[in-house]
Amino acid sequence: IAGGDEGDLLDPAAHFFNRMFAWDPEQGLGAVNWHLGLLFPYLVIFQIAKMLHLSVLTAQKAWFVFFTMLPGLAMYKLVSVLAKEGKNEKARFFAAVFYMFNPHLFFITPQPAGRLIYAVTPLLLAFWIQGLNASSRQEQVRYAMFFSLVSLLGATGNINQPLLGILWIVLLVYLVFHLVMNTRNSKQARNCLKFSLKAIGGYAAVNLWWLVPFFIFILDVNQAPEFHKMIRKSVLQGESQPLLDNIWMTGYWPFHASKQDGGYYSFAPYYFHPIF
Repeated sequence: IAGGDEGDLLDPAAHFFNRMFAWDPEQGLGAVNWHLGLLFPYLVIFQIAKMLHLSVLTAQKAWFVFFTMLPGLAMYKLVSVLAKEGKNEKARFFAAVFYMFNPHLFFITPQPAGRLIYAVTPLLLAFWIQGLNASSRQEQVRYAMFFSLVSLLGATGNINQPLLGILWIVLLVYLVFHLVMNTRNSKQARNCLKFSLKAIGGYAAVNLWWLVPFFIFILDVNQAPEFHKMIRKSVLQGESQPLLDNIWMTGYWPFHASKQDGGYYSFAPYYFHPIF
């Protein structure tokens, strides 16, 4: 079964050893393996279950628990950073529960790997905020390390690069907001920029194992004229979700996309109804 970007969903562990190498012999006559990000944590969970002789169903349940709990814990941490210590416990709880079960995250269940970017973004933003507010070099280094290591939890979602763009847009927009609203002098601004460079450098270092093959792949396919046609058709002329759908948290672009024999999801029109 051709599993697409995320491998065979029936038995992801079957792709584990293939994703450990920078060359993928299964793509045509062979190509640079730009799916290396699938290795951790997505395929690791299924491979561990396989080594323990657990059923695929048990592994799927473990994966479901992982990508359902992670966004809740991440949002709880973010609200804890934004709120005053010891206050707004209800806000933390309800924000965590809402983010765990919001419709948008559950709509993209058919693409389980992509969910991890949404799941880990609040946690990365929390460490990003703490690092920007750090008063000492040691604190900056500590939060930059936390930021870098936690980013590995979202490595699997990076096989869909537009989702990765969402993460960095959020981080950079907050950086600008912080520089404008919270810095009182040039020294504070320099400290913020220093932390940003440390965090970005740490992110690049710990994710180098999938970043390098991916950029090599992009450079290779960029040389093919058909690739440019495909990009123009799929991105510039393709379907996308309206802003109102995003406000309703039903903004999943394949709901608006179709192929020759019909839409990607037959049930998608039901979610366009205002009741939803």
